[in-house]
This record gives sequence, C-alpha cells and structure tokens, in this order.
Amino acid sequence: MKKQRFIVSIFCALCLLLAPFTAASVSAAAAAEGSVRYEAEEAEIVRAERKGKDMPADYGAYSGEGFVGSIDYDDSAVIFRVGAEKDGEYELFVAYATDVKNSTLKVYNDSGLYATVKCSLVKGWGNFDLTPPAETRISLKKGTNTVKIAKGLNYAELDYIAVGERTGDYKDAGEEDTDIRKPTPGFTRYEAENGAVNGGKIYASSLSSGTGYVGNLDNADSHVAFTVEAAEDGEYEIGLAYAIEPSFSAATLRIFNDCGFYSSVRCERLFGWGIFTKEALVVGTISLKKGQNIVSIYKGNNYAQLDFIEIGAKIGDYKEAGSGAGTAEGPEEGWVRYEAENALVVNAVRKGLGYLTDYGNGNYSGKGFVGNMDDDSRYIDISVTVAEAGLYPVRVRYATGADGAKISTYAGNYGRDGRLQLYGRLECANKTDWGIFEKESTLEFSVGLKAGENFIRIKAAYAEIDFADVGPSTGEYRDGAEISQGNISGEFGEDAFDKEKDEDDGYVAAKKSGCNSSFKSGTVILFTVTAVAGFAVVFRKKRKI
Repeated sequence: MKKQRFIVSIFCALCLLLAPFTAASVSAAAAAEGSVRYEAEEAEIVRAERKGKDMPADYGAYSGEGFVGSIDYDDSAVIFRVGAEKDGEYELFVAYATDVKNSTLKVYNDSGLYATVKCSLVKGWGNFDLTPPAETRISLKKGTNTVKIAKGLNYAELDYIAVGERTGDYKDAGEEDTDIRKPTPGFTRYEAENGAVNGGKIYASSLSSGTGYVGNLDNADSHVAFTVEAAEDGEYEIGLAYAIEPSFSAATLRIFNDCGFYSSVRCERLFGWGIFTKEALVVGTISLKKGQNIVSIYKGNNYAQLDFIEIGAKIGDYKEAGSGAGTAEGPEEGWVRYEAENALVVNAVRKGLGYLTDYGNGNYSGKGFVGNMDDDSRYIDISVTVAEAGLYPVRVRYATGADGAKISTYAGNYGRDGRLQLYGRLECANKTDWGIFEKESTLEFSVGLKAGENFIRIKAAYAEIDFADVGPSTGEYRDGAEISQGNISGEFGEDAFDKEKDEDDGYVAAKKSGCNSSFKSGTVILFTVTAVAGFAVVFRKKRKI
C-alpha cells in the first residue's frame, strides 16, 4: 500500500508541475507538441486587461485561467519571462484571437524587435479554440529571457505564447532582412517608377523601394512595362511588391511576357495605400527568352499599387504564353475537361480573356469562365455521352467572394424521359474572391448517367464556374434520390424543368430566355464523351437549339 501511495503522490506532483504549461480549457487551439507554454494572464501586462475566469470580462475558449485583451495602445504589451537551455533561435507560437482584418502583433526579445506575426481573422474575439496559433521564431540566450508581445497593426487578443524546438544559432534583433528597400537575395530588382507606365501615375515615397511607386492602375489596360534580361530561355520566379488599402477587397495583378498573358498573382489586403512591406511581396512565374524581354504587369481584379518587380532563379523550361497559361492544372489522367464557357450558358455571363468582361487572376482553364450565377434561373448544361450506364465522378472548379455560396449538380438524358435529377448540393468552403480559381476551390460530386447522350446541369448560388472534369465510371447507375451529397433540402427556388423536343434530333432544351452565348444564333457547341475501357474520348459536334 505504501508503494501505491508513493506512486500516486509522484503522479500528483507531476500534474502540479505541468499545470502552468497545459491548457485548463481543452478547447483552446494547441501549439506544437513538446513546446513550453506561457500564459498571457500570468505575465506582466502593460496598458492592457486580464480577462477570463474570475475576472470582469469572461468569454471565449482560452487556455489556462484567462487571456489578455484591450491591447489597444501603442505601448500596450504583455511581457513574459522565458527560459532557455542554450543560446539559439527557437520556434515561437503566439495564440491570438481577433475580429479585425489585417492585424499584427510585434515580438521582441532582449535585443529589440525580432519579428512581426500576422493575425488572420478566423472566428472573432475570444475564439482561441478555432484560431491556430501564429508561428514565428525568437532568439533566446541561455537562462532567463524577456519576450515581449506588443500591439502591432489594428487589434488582437493574446491567450499564450509557447516556445518550441531550437532551430538554429542565436541572432540579434534586426539581423533578419525585413527592409523592403533591400533587394531579395538571388533576385534582380526593377523599379516600377523606372518602367514604362501606361494608364497609371508615379508617386514619390520614402516608404517604398527606390524613389517611388506606381498607383492609379484603375483601368483594364493600365500597366507598367519593364525591360528584363535573361541569361537563357526558361521559366523564372517573379516577385511583385504591392500595396492595398485593408478596407478594399483582395486584388490580382496579371503578368504578361512578349507573347501575351502568362500568369497572375493574388494580392492580399494588408497595411494600406503606399505602405510597402516584405509581407506584401508575392512571387509568381514568368517565361523569358534569352536576352531582352518585355514584362508587363497589368491590373487584374480590383486595385493594387506596384512598387517593383524582381526576377529570380530559373525554375523550369520555357513555356508559351496563352489563356490561363502556367496556372490552371490539367485534368487527371482518364478524366475529360468541359470548359464552362463552352457549355450551354443560360442567363449567366461568359467572362475571361476571350470575352467582353475580363477579370480574375488568369488562372482559369481555357479562355474563360461563367459568372453572374446569382439565382436558380442561371446555370450551365454540359452534354455528356457515355457507352455504359453508371455512376460518374464530376469535379467542379469554382470561385466566390460570398459567404455560404453553394453549387448543385443535376443530371438528365436527352430524347428519353428527359428527367432532371438533383444529385448533390455542396458548400463552397474555399472563399477567396471573385475570379480567383484555386485548386482547393474544387467540389466533387457523383452523378448517374445512362448509356447514350446525357447532360449535366450545374447551378451556383453566388459562385463562378471554371470547368467540370468528368472521370471514369465508379459503379452502377443510381438515381439522384439514392444519393445524398451535402444538404439537398431548401432548393434555391423552383426546380421545375420545362422541356420541349426538337423533332430533328431529340434534343431536350430548357425553355429559358436570354442565353448569353458567344456563338452564332441558333447554334451551340456541345461536347460529348464516350467511355471506352475506363478512358474518356472527346467528340465535338454542333446541335441546333
């Protein structure tokens, strides 16, 4: 019995020793395993407030006994005493919550300002459990160190910091090159104010690289052209330094070489007009020929200012420019791609480089995409022919700037019973922005297709459609009623499918008006697919509508 009591005593003692470094609330987001946690409410607090258990303001899912909020002043800070076994640079995790976009916290060690962490808006004040800790580095001396977390841009609350593994040698604050005016190692810089400015304006500034930057890139043809040297043919990294007002939407800048549009970059909302930082340096790709090239940076979606471009290392062989070049990946082997802009488009609008309305970051596939799909009267129909009835996977690439956007898929067949069946409705979880098509912005459905000619209808509630990829059959045919993909209750609106037969070829067309087609009146190009030994073969034909 004495031995058992001794073991229990040791266990309890260990629990007490570990208590300061473990979360009292299991719902708080965790830092890396093995890190040592320091609670904000137990640290020295300067012009801020403790909040939480047994304190005036108690809300949120924090760790320990509380957190620190009201870090609202330029001198507001939380000061920790942190131990280290040896000199070195260590992982640092900063657990925060914020309800304000583009917020930051500054990280100091005993030698000064060491790093700045970006606090992304995830779920709002007090939601530490749903907000992953920000990750950075901090240099510590052997023994006890002072680590200060201070107010940066806008506002954030602090739950704890956690010190992780040693990652390298000790560095004094300021050794990290964070000055935007210094060229990035391995890159050659070209200042925007020294380029050929078309439809923009040059501004002098001490907050930019060089002597200034280019703003007022407000029109579709607004751009800055640079003369760039390349040692050999190839695809190169290209960096762009930009500025955007935080209250504005995220923007894109389009990159052209001598052959035309090549790729584009997304510009996140950061610190404001005319404020250029290393955080606002984004890297894309460009193909260059040996010798002199003209690289042009055009306005894309929304608005951004341009400080400079940098050309980095060669990363691959030269690629020809073209619509959507360099950014949209091709379909998986055995799958067939159906471009939304080539489908039957009803009450929606084709957009992109090949059409009147051109915006987006250029990473759409083909010549464009379909937008303005804001209610149930707007959709695209894709014609699909298969040799055997079965269940076929369909991947839909989308873009959205709206919360709660959804996409629905239907399937029907031509010239038989004409039934239109709902197979699924899924939410567009990857909210980026309008015209921004990312690989993560892909939804996968399964639809039942009968042997012969079918159509797949895609409806969107506040989303744009780039393409649909159809893969080989995965099983036996099933009706829509047999499959539950997402929330299929609460339809956008009336689902009635009015149809009429064309006596010439049995084509079933929706009785909808205002089809915005770029093709000649009375003709729509449909793509059919025949499944042969697990592969899809594409045929192209015209049908009257």
